[in-house]
Amino acid sequence: MLVALWAFLFFFYGDTLRVAQQRSFFVFDSLAMDYWLCQPLGWLYVTGRFMLLSCVWPLCGALLIAGMLTLAARLLDYALGLSGWGRVIPLVAPFAYMGFVFYRGLNLFYLREPSWIMTWPLLALVLCAVLAGVRRGMKYVKGRKHDSAEVQKCERPLIKGVLAVFAVLWVGCAVVAMTYAQNDRLTCAMECKMMEQDWDGMAQLASTSAHPTRTVAAYHALALNQNGQLSTELFNLPYQYRNAHLSRRTGSFDGGMDYIVIDCNFYAGLTRSAYHEAMEQNVLEGPTIHRIKRMVQCALADGESALAEKYLAILKRAPFEGDFVEKYSAMVKDPGLIGQDQEMMGVIELQPVHDTFEQIYREPMFLGYNLALTEAKSMRGLHNSLYACLYTKDMKAFGSRILTMLEQGVPLPKIYEEAIVVQNIKNLSVLKQIKLSPYVLQEMKDFMGECFAKGEKADPKEKAKKFEKYRGTYEYYYYFQNIPDENYIVPEEKEKGGVN
Repeated sequence: MLVALWAFLFFFYGDTLRVAQQRSFFVFDSLAMDYWLCQPLGWLYVTGRFMLLSCVWPLCGALLIAGMLTLAARLLDYALGLSGWGRVIPLVAPFAYMGFVFYRGLNLFYLREPSWIMTWPLLALVLCAVLAGVRRGMKYVKGRKHDSAEVQKCERPLIKGVLAVFAVLWVGCAVVAMTYAQNDRLTCAMECKMMEQDWDGMAQLASTSAHPTRTVAAYHALALNQNGQLSTELFNLPYQYRNAHLSRRTGSFDGGMDYIVIDCNFYAGLTRSAYHEAMEQNVLEGPTIHRIKRMVQCALADGESALAEKYLAILKRAPFEGDFVEKYSAMVKDPGLIGQDQEMMGVIELQPVHDTFEQIYREPMFLGYNLALTEAKSMRGLHNSLYACLYTKDMKAFGSRILTMLEQGVPLPKIYEEAIVVQNIKNLSVLKQIKLSPYVLQEMKDFMGECFAKGEKADPKEKAKKFEKYRGTYEYYYYFQNIPDENYIVPEEKEKGGVN
């Protein structure tokens, strides 16, 4: 049982455990942990957060959880003293924890107390130990020390049946993990790749999702922005993506924007917005390792070395964060090292040219800023503005920006040419004045001829399935993808719009 549970947790949820540890916070300082210690179950939260440190190495974290669940099952089996098929009950009990993991998804640590990942198995172990101790005491009083050999003999033929039930449950959990929970696991796996700056790996993971959620799509775009493949791969995903099933503490709907906004703002060059968002979430939800690290990077990108040093002092007290502290402490001492760091320079080159108020931009900031962008430090920033226009289907804004490139004779990526055709599909005289690829024009002609037969009316989602061979082109995305439906719940006025 131990090996089977460990294998499931490590191979299917190892990345989730790693992310949970980063989105938690623990230091050996009662004052720093006072935010949790002052709560009614604070001691339990802190204990769980300490145990989460094992998830720095997912193999160890998975082994710890599997060990607690296995021991709890053995103790429960002894405490219940059931015979026959009744012995299946303790064997099934650990899968209740798997159900908890599936049900919570990213809410295992997003807007929730992450320590429950460890404290539920711990509490189960303690409870089963108490029950086993009670039964042991009762047997001692009655003078019974061993079960009869006859009972054991009768139960031997049932072993294969019990193991078969366990195997079926394990396989069932694996299927759920690969289907229902696929996007939760992919989101965490992509975050782990992001920690390693493996942008190609992030993009590859996103491409394996059958129906991406907003979190998967956002990290996919972030990765493409870093590896320079936005122009060729941005719309390769099926963008009619599913609801991430995230919720706030009250149980109300949450669109998941708070989950991704800090990372997306940071890599969009909006370091001050990323810092403010991290600070606000730290105040409301308590600090996390992930947010403090981003605040260090934002401070350094903005030239605030003293501020970065302040947060590094906190991380110095956090176990197993020595590599990060060493790397960025060197940048505090020698700012010239920032210019030698590819990740930091990639962010700095996208920083705004002018200071403006965040409130004037559409939310989320990393989209709203780029939609309004007219001046940037680099061509990469201007291209990001065009990609934002394409994603939001703001063809008017796209047209005003692309016109400058056309006048300057700048070579256009295929995706821009496709968008130009979409924008002027009813104005062929304009298209005749623009030098576009014959391949793009023929592709659009084929697309319109196949997908919009005369008099045919069909649901965009049905057409998206029927004409999936065009996925990856802008015309396919514009007409059939990212269209609000029953899976796109709009909880607040500020999140309303034509795309998800």
